[in-house]
Amino acid sequence: MSFFKDLQSKVTTGFESLVDSFGKLNPNQSPRHENSFGPYIKFINADTVSHKNYYSILVITHDTQAPDLDLSNASHVGQPVLLDTYHHFRFWRFQISTDSNNAKSTFTYSVLGQSHTVHVPARNDPYKLAFFSCNGFSSDVTPEVEKELNGITPMWTDIMREHEKEPFHGMIGGGDQLYCDHVLECPALAPWFQIKDKKERMAADWTDEMQSQVTEFYFHEYSTHFAKKHFSTALATMPFNFSWDDHDLFDGYGSYPEYLLESTIFRGLYASAKRFYLLFQHHTSPVEAKKKGVDKYYGEKTESTIKQYGPHMAVVMMDVRSQRTLHQCLPPNDWNVLFTQLNSLPATTKHLIVAATLPFAYPRLPFDNTLSGAAKLTRGVAKSLAKIGLDVHADKFQKSGLYTNLVNTFGEPELLDDLNDEWTSHHHIEERDSALKRFQQLSKEKNIRVTFLSGDVHVAGAGRFISNAELKLYPEQDHRLMYQVISSGTGNIPPPAAVVKGLHHFAEDIKTDANTVEQMIDVFPTDLAGNQTELTHLMDARNWCCITSPDKKILVFDIKCEVTRGDIAGVTKTYPVLVPKLAL
Repeated sequence: MSFFKDLQSKVTTGFESLVDSFGKLNPNQSPRHENSFGPYIKFINADTVSHKNYYSILVITHDTQAPDLDLSNASHVGQPVLLDTYHHFRFWRFQISTDSNNAKSTFTYSVLGQSHTVHVPARNDPYKLAFFSCNGFSSDVTPEVEKELNGITPMWTDIMREHEKEPFHGMIGGGDQLYCDHVLECPALAPWFQIKDKKERMAADWTDEMQSQVTEFYFHEYSTHFAKKHFSTALATMPFNFSWDDHDLFDGYGSYPEYLLESTIFRGLYASAKRFYLLFQHHTSPVEAKKKGVDKYYGEKTESTIKQYGPHMAVVMMDVRSQRTLHQCLPPNDWNVLFTQLNSLPATTKHLIVAATLPFAYPRLPFDNTLSGAAKLTRGVAKSLAKIGLDVHADKFQKSGLYTNLVNTFGEPELLDDLNDEWTSHHHIEERDSALKRFQQLSKEKNIRVTFLSGDVHVAGAGRFISNAELKLYPEQDHRLMYQVISSGTGNIPPPAAVVKGLHHFAEDIKTDANTVEQMIDVFPTDLAGNQTELTHLMDARNWCCITSPDKKILVFDIKCEVTRGDIAGVTKTYPVLVPKLAL
């Protein structure tokens, strides 16, 4: 039964059950009765002038007074700030700073009866970071499959095992830190899905009942998901830097037609999702975020950040959801402000990681331009794959079925003519190419190696942009050389093997301009069993990525792929991607 038929069935039966078919808490239930949640520690910045590191810690309690927070080896603890209140829960933020010393160090904080230790690198040493994405399951993954996979536990078992062996100094979340697709199952929303007329659908009221159910849904999802085994420990000990993607709201958000994005219902869903995204993932509130918040967001209406990780590396977290439409990922002025600020990076910065959530470089799907609408993609994929003996329908290349179901339900089949969410879709490729040229200019002028780091697509892999071979540039001299590392994900299942084989078939070198070539690269010489493989660009396994700089020159992205799917031990196999320093 499809999602929307199931939804209509619930309307017909009067939503008799308090627990839906996916085992989720129905939003008509009262809020949770736990007394507290957290702590969660977030990385704010490393000041290379004052040699201080800045963090924030969020705790959620019933108490009208902030809890006590004790620190060892920390320079300063700010006064607790009450960010928000939801029912009887209060969101308290503490801001702390600690010295960056000549030797590596730690500090310990205690709150809510727990003590957690955080590791800080030496002042001139590189940070060791963990990267993850797609940290949950889309709505078309059944509870039985999720249980067979042991949820997100295996990959977080491996991450925490690595943390215990040689501690991380932080972690980066590349989007879909949790999956909120089921918000569309809130009973109060069901009648809206049955409205056929576009104008009526756009003008429908956002009711108090919708607000109540949707708000409770997002609070419940965050408080439950952030309490999961190992992930909760990571959130308390590995200062994080997150940006959201569509599933942090619901599948495909931002790639729907503008009349839906501007509808009262979508705006109500967005406001509720944004409230808890800012609280749990950014330790701020919508009001404070408008004033740029403690993270000093550079976007006008987005929460994009630039953060310094020691003297040698900076990380851009791009918010490509808040102002996303079918025709843009970021507003033009956000791009302008981004590059203005990047030009002010410390001169010591040698590597810039751009966490763009969606891959900048990725195989393109073929189209049959003699057709229109969804048939362009369906026929184009079918004809191309038939040449290599694969029978795979085009919808298998979509990330999940919810987006497809929704646009079909609303009578928008033309939206299925491409992977609308990707940078490489025909909707966004011009914006991507324009940004790529500006990153090339930045790299050349600042002598900074740029690397794109992304999730979203539920596979591991890597690509790159590189100067034409005719230019005969060594890697260390090539400012156009920009790697694309893909690590996705710690939770959601990979696409079928035939899809990955098809993507390899489509992975052709593409000239993005007269001097630049886009290509996928060989990362996987052997499969997970150690056998040689022809599928060297992408791996259909759950994964995460360990980022290090052993010599303070190159960056090493170790992609850690799950050897046995669902194995609770979380054993992984490592595939490295080495990114050289730029030396112009």
